[in-house]
Amino acid sequence: MTVNLSLLTNGSYRSILFEDGLNVVKGATDYKNTVITVTAKDKLNIKLASGGGWVARFEKIQ
Repeated sequence: MTVNLSLLTNGSYRSILFEDGLNVVKGATDYKNTVITVTAKDKLNIKLASGGGWVARFEKIQ
């Protein structure tokens, strides 16, 4: 799945991502936490496991 970030306003954002971990098929509580910097021009590629999930939080960088 690809998420287009064009909904963000101009500027840079700190994005905190919670994604399915490598062993999610063995245990639903396996996840990884990643922090990246994004802009409205970026797109995020998301891989979801069956029954998995994904969360992102965006904080504008001053």
